[in-house]
Amino acid sequence: MKPDVVVLGAGPAGLGAAYRLTSLGLARVTVLEQQARVGGNSGSFEFEGVHADYGSHRLHPACDPAVLDDLRRLLGGDLLLRPRHGRIHLRGRWVHFPLRPANLAANLPRAFVWCAALDAARRPFARTAAGVESFASMLESAVGRTLCEWFYFPYARKLWGVDPDSLSAAQARRRIRARSPGALLRKVLHGIPGFTPHGAVEHDGKRIKSVRCECNGAERTIETEHVWSTLPLNALIECIRPAAPQPVVNAARAIRFRGLILVYLAIEEDCFSEYDAHYFPDAGIPMVRLSEPKNYSGTLEPRGVTVLCAEVPSDPGSAEWQAGDKELGSAVCEWLAAVGLPVRARVRSVTTRRLPYAYPVWLKGYEAHRAEMENWIDTLGGLLTFGRQGLFAHDNLHHALYMAYSAAACLKEGGGFDREKWAGFREIFDRHVVED
Repeated sequence: MKPDVVVLGAGPAGLGAAYRLTSLGLARVTVLEQQARVGGNSGSFEFEGVHADYGSHRLHPACDPAVLDDLRRLLGGDLLLRPRHGRIHLRGRWVHFPLRPANLAANLPRAFVWCAALDAARRPFARTAAGVESFASMLESAVGRTLCEWFYFPYARKLWGVDPDSLSAAQARRRIRARSPGALLRKVLHGIPGFTPHGAVEHDGKRIKSVRCECNGAERTIETEHVWSTLPLNALIECIRPAAPQPVVNAARAIRFRGLILVYLAIEEDCFSEYDAHYFPDAGIPMVRLSEPKNYSGTLEPRGVTVLCAEVPSDPGSAEWQAGDKELGSAVCEWLAAVGLPVRARVRSVTTRRLPYAYPVWLKGYEAHRAEMENWIDTLGGLLTFGRQGLFAHDNLHHALYMAYSAAACLKEGGGFDREKWAGFREIFDRHVVED
């Protein structure tokens, strides 16, 4: 008889696992999602006739072949191959992203070019500073002070809300692919031509027994021996009953995620700019990225309206988090005017979305807290955690889907789970680096 698997969370990882399990006939699956929509942080919605993502999302060609084959079969002609066409606002200048040699030569400030060149020349003779390596020290020794001070450090302060020196060096290894002047040069040359908080995961001390949740206003208990969670790792710990040991609970409360406010402006013109995304490392501009969904799809329909999505890192409870839609929309217009991108067309409407668990923040010492939680989770038979939030990891959409398919590959006939095989996949996950 097929095992029953309850999947917590209907984001890419949760939906990917459910699809893979059912399409291969491996299990009977129930997916529980807290929100009224599926897709998680990679979902979308319609705003003023335009399909808008929760931020800026794309599927990279590095996607696992099995995952990509399924997506091609499911999406057919709706799966588009689109070249990236963005730009970075760097000290008053615009630089194309992905990086292009001619554009760099024409637009980079001469002071930046000379200082970066000097950093590169000094690098072979630089000494590694003593002490615990951090995001800041690792990047500075890898790419030089100029690039760090002009781009990486101010962007990191906005994105994660902490000083770069307080972040683990692992955050640089997993989030930034080009970590040397040579790697950056290669990148340039390459560019030439519902689960509610009231729910609980219940166990008997050895194995998972059931999931208690609220569905359509009524409490429901689902008996199962397999719970696959894509919930934020600390949120999962908080909803397990009986409660986790206190050291595990303390570890869950010690890690943190960075929230993100998405501000959408519907403006009355066919297209705001030719670029799909603009990036803002500038410390004086609170948003980190502005995207235009119509430029991802390559269509001007519907005519007479386009949507801009501004990404503003912020934490629940902050002044920005509490601000109203109109206030945030006006602020975005002011920020765009300050960088020479004024919104001249009439703003038809503004809406916002708030993602409290957008980015894991790898503070120094996070590894011990994560290990404390994962080691205890591994003592409960039938409980699995994966996905960006579930593994407290930095990844892309294709990484999350690969995790989902990998989990399905570990489910044995008869309902057992191959932990040794899963451990091998975890080693692969730990080598994932975010694709820029």
